[in-house]
Amino acid sequence: MGGELDGQNKDAPDDGNAARKRACLEHVLPSMQQRFAELAHASVGESSLTVEALFQRYQRVLKVGEGTFGEVFVLYDTVAHTYITMKRMHTLLSLRRRSLGIHRCTFREVELLAALQHPNIVQVLDYHILSDGSLVMLMPVIAHDLTSLLRRWPATPQSSGHGTASTAASIRPRMPLHVVKCIFRQIIAGIAYLHKHKVVHRDLKPSNVMVDHTGVVKLIDFGWSRFCAAAGAMTGPPCVTAFRPPEVLVGAHNHYTFSLDIWCCGCILFEMLTGGTPFAKSRNEAECLANIVDWLGSPPSSSEVYYRCAARCTFPLAPGRPDTFAQRCNNYGIKSAEAMFLRRMLCLEPGERATAEALLRDPWFTTAPTMCVPRAIPLPAHNMFRLVEIKRKELEH
Repeated sequence: MGGELDGQNKDAPDDGNAARKRACLEHVLPSMQQRFAELAHASVGESSLTVEALFQRYQRVLKVGEGTFGEVFVLYDTVAHTYITMKRMHTLLSLRRRSLGIHRCTFREVELLAALQHPNIVQVLDYHILSDGSLVMLMPVIAHDLTSLLRRWPATPQSSGHGTASTAASIRPRMPLHVVKCIFRQIIAGIAYLHKHKVVHRDLKPSNVMVDHTGVVKLIDFGWSRFCAAAGAMTGPPCVTAFRPPEVLVGAHNHYTFSLDIWCCGCILFEMLTGGTPFAKSRNEAECLANIVDWLGSPPSSSEVYYRCAARCTFPLAPGRPDTFAQRCNNYGIKSAEAMFLRRMLCLEPGERATAEALLRDPWFTTAPTMCVPRAIPLPAHNMFRLVEIKRKELEH
């Protein structure tokens, strides 16, 4: 489950911001504690399980992630003789080191994963509130993450269309297209299920896409996910900057829909096809927005999203920029069929992006080369299971 708690997941706040956030939390402490008590009773009830009791059965083998709210470990179950992933979420502390309870994102993740049942969404095996106030979720160990899988294929030079190999294309690894289709369709199937149940993930990226030893995709890290109302503001901004859609970059941090996930899926597919993200070199939101306009052109002057909400816009948009998407895709070695499919997701206007259900029906998945079955994906022998087995044997000696 590496990458589920990524310290670089969000733009890290400075110490001053963190202190101000804790101070704000203290003002709403009574209502928060009431909500925490209700959720704890409804979800897991009273628990006297201690950290020591937990580790009597589960041997800690490897720490695979750490973030703002907790840590992720791989454990060995000494009773079932198998490996599991433990995500331990700490309690929030006030400026006076007083416990504020567990962050609401943690309860949201537990509630969602307990309710969602789909082959392409990670399963929660068990969860407990420990005697020290922290919450642990036990989940399966999954063999691979998409980020590491993309690194294993060698670079394949592609023609830039001008008779020479494109520099951008020649240095990027290429996952076989039939494998790309197999993995990406499973991603979209998981997203379609979420959207059908009115859930927006809000943090889709390759490190949050896992692939098990049988080639089945599992979406992870639902800490930022939430139910998406038909209207109304949400917390934001969502997802990492390089995957953030343009409507969010111009200032719609709290007003977005399921189309946000679709944009992120387009960025993921681009990385699967090329080994890089189209807007990855952006150092901040302004540069990311400028790069998007370089690719997709300027929005039409009639756009309500970008021009009729000037007071909300954080960054000005350059007018009159041409759409260079097809040409840039060609420079990256992306063929026209893949470019057309990408463009269904990477649209400036959120309402023009295809839904996940529509993407599942796209003929791109059934045209040659047709996608393989999950078990036919050539997965590397070295995976998380191999790593933790080696580590456990080292600990035994």
